[in-house]
Amino acid sequence: MSIAAIMVLACWFSAYQIAKLDSSKPSKKADPHAAQEAFLLEWYKNTSKAEASFENGQLVTARQLIGNFLYLRKKKGFEPNKGMDEVLTYRSYYLLGKIYDLLEDSYKSCQNFLKAKNTASNPYRYDRRELEGFIERQFLKLKEQGMGGLIDETRKALKPVNQKWLDSVVEIAADETAIDVTPDGETIVLIQTMEPYSGWVKFFHDSGAIKELIHYDHGQRHGHYRSWKIDGSVASIATYHKGKKTGLNPTFGDDGKAYNIPMYRDGKLLEPRKGYE
Repeated sequence: MSIAAIMVLACWFSAYQIAKLDSSKPSKKADPHAAQEAFLLEWYKNTSKAEASFENGQLVTARQLIGNFLYLRKKKGFEPNKGMDEVLTYRSYYLLGKIYDLLEDSYKSCQNFLKAKNTASNPYRYDRRELEGFIERQFLKLKEQGMGGLIDETRKALKPVNQKWLDSVVEIAADETAIDVTPDGETIVLIQTMEPYSGWVKFFHDSGAIKELIHYDHGQRHGHYRSWKIDGSVASIATYHKGKKTGLNPTFGDDGKAYNIPMYRDGKLLEPRKGYE
């Protein structure tokens, strides 16, 4: 065998041994603390973008930005702490509360303000007076919208919108046969008095199954709206403010899931900022 061939073989063997040794070394595990710190940095940047979007009136974008990172935080399973994680969680829920407040969705707004409040290990770290003011305002609005039964006055908390609550509302709601619509089609009135109606109204499918549950204030849709398919499954959910659709408007498919949930404000469909992904 020539010297050149021996040298080539020796080089190959050395490279092979080095590669073998490298592959046999235990791989360095990613530092979970470093990973969490990197995530918190990105979350901080994202939250600042969301707050700027909110200030510019880009409510869809702000909500998407906040929602994405709250989801990632939960998915990654990082342990909550009293440092930056708490601050960013508080800011996220607080901003969502303000977004839904502008959209006149008092239940979701209050829900998120309460989450922000419960996040704070030290309530004096944040503006408690402002936060409590937001919560109390949502409680008042919920009462105006016929949803006062969802408020736990003792604990200053919200009860869930569940079947038990819906059944109780359907039971007290005025039957569609007791109301009429003005010639312009914009105001609901009681047939008996012809006065604009305030309260819940229920509508039915021809089969007798519940079709719609709508809250009115002085003859206009104001508050929670829910519709059902003939099989009893939920068809759509919406919120109205003084007769105009506002907030999220999910429509549910046959699988019971909602996709591409649109957002409205003052009756107008809101779009995300162009270029946002």
